[in-house]
Amino acid sequence: MARHNEILTQFQEATPEFDYSNKVHTNLLCMVLIKVADISNEARPMDVAEPWVDRLLQEFFAQSAAEKSEGLPVTPFMDPDKVSKPGSQVRFIGLVLLPLFEALGELLPELTDLIITPVRVALDYYRRLNDAANKTRRSIAEAEAASSESGGSPQLPRSQSGISVKSRRSIPSQKSASRTSVDEPILIAAELHDLPEGSESGDSETATEVDVSGGAVVPSLCAPLHGSAELDSPGASSSVAIY
Repeated sequence: MARHNEILTQFQEATPEFDYSNKVHTNLLCMVLIKVADISNEARPMDVAEPWVDRLLQEFFAQSAAEKSEGLPVTPFMDPDKVSKPGSQVRFIGLVLLPLFEALGELLPELTDLIITPVRVALDYYRRLNDAANKTRRSIAEAEAASSESGGSPQLPRSQSGISVKSRRSIPSQKSASRTSVDEPILIAAELHDLPEGSESGDSETATEVDVSGGAVVPSLCAPLHGSAELDSPGASSSVAIY
């Protein structure tokens, strides 16, 4: 992932005149295919993909608890007080996953319905969850502020983030506005938790990964499939995952 932008940019530059007899071109294609296979969880059905996200979150939180117990600095994207599942997914899918898949789709358009459309649907799904969570958070903050001014007990609103997994089927597919330029490093890291409210992620309290454009790499919520916790499976829909 430290070379993610470099590989993606080289592949995009080779795509218009791609030559299968050119070793450089085919090597780039192989690297992109490996990347796509590695982080393709969100292209799979939601009832398969989402439990892996939950399992990974459990691993993150367990590590965070261990760091706290040892008096070590807590890894930001593993801190349950900072990480948001929808916000993390929006950032990872929008900034890393979808640009990569769409680049491959330029060369192999037959993959659009198979893996690109499900990823776009997944992004829309998590954006809706993230927007609802942010709206609820703002409402709670406003209620608490009003209560402190009046001296009464706040009437906290009920959560508005309960969007059914099945709703993903009804979300229209659309071309993403994701950034793929090498001049705009993909920041999916702890730095992103400082983004102001209303930024692309829509979740100012979420920390996920580190800068993948040139240094240490930290897995996102769509990391390679691993984990041991058993969770209740959510409803079915479509989604993919790479690391």
